[in-house]
Amino acid sequence: MHLQDALSDIAEIRASLDRNQTYRGFRSMAIGVSAIFVLIGGLVQMHSDLHRFPSRYLDIWLCVAVGSLVVTAIEMIVRGRVSNDLAVWKMHGKVASALLPSFLVGALVTAALVIETKQVVVLEQNNLWLLPGLWAMVYSLGLFSVCNLLHRATRFAALYFLIAGCTYLLINWTVRNVEAWHMIAIFGVGQLMLAFILYWKVERRRG
Repeated sequence: MHLQDALSDIAEIRASLDRNQTYRGFRSMAIGVSAIFVLIGGLVQMHSDLHRFPSRYLDIWLCVAVGSLVVTAIEMIVRGRVSNDLAVWKMHGKVASALLPSFLVGALVTAALVIETKQVVVLEQNNLWLLPGLWAMVYSLGLFSVCNLLHRATRFAALYFLIAGCTYLLINWTVRNVEAWHMIAIFGVGQLMLAFILYWKVERRRG
């Protein structure tokens, strides 16, 4: 009995440590808002003439990406100010430094395709179709890099982005089109999954 009690106490201590060390700067509300941005971006793309103006594709989704980053950054700053705890800001720094390499890779890949898009004015002849898959894989690597700081269930969202990105590239290799539902299926669904995981596994339990 004493051994069982000791093992139970150890398990409870580990669970308590996991709760205390889990990064809570990402909130389900902010991630859910980013999913709404993706849906809005998809609707805008549906009503855009990409065949005449291919660069609008980049304009739409870069605006969505920037908007999502701004919402997440505001959430992190507000949380740091409300908590007034130096440890929270340190966790912000750890997460930001872990995500930075993948974001830089995504920015460099996007910049390379932006340069190419300015030289090719026909939608079917440029490589804009690569972006959803590449963005998804880069984002998944970023999520995997911070999974040890988030709840372990976030690995499922990271895995979804990786599989979705690879599947998109394989399926779209011969067609090479840019449909609005591509980004919605990859990032809209993926962000909703991540938001649900954060709410169900972190925020609900904490509440």
